[in-house]
Amino acid sequence: MRLHKILYTLKEFDNQLIDQVFNGFGIEKSLSRAGGPYDNAVAETTFKSFKTEFIDQEVFESLEKLKVMSLDYIHWWNYQRIHGSLDYQPPMVVRLRSDEKEFINLSK
Repeated sequence: MRLHKILYTLKEFDNQLIDQVFNGFGIEKSLSRAGGPYDNAVAETTFKSFKTEFIDQEVFESLEKLKVMSLDYIHWWNYQRIHGSLDYQPPMVVRLRSDEKEFINLSK
């Protein structure tokens, strides 16, 4: 899995550690201007959570360890971590229900 571009605006992510993580995954960062279409509170909150819940809590012995642990964290984030903005459900539960509703509507 390769992410090509992640857009965010938080200045706190404009630092060397984050640059190293992004470079390790082949992620190109792109900072938008305030008020731009990618000035997104959801993305900012996600990056803040990634940093405080994961990056700040771990010591990575190698880039390979960082990659594996990041994938584990992302899986946990999507399939197990409950989100208040999603009625306290994991994102994939919400996504699957949404896809199911869409499929039912299309089949009518």
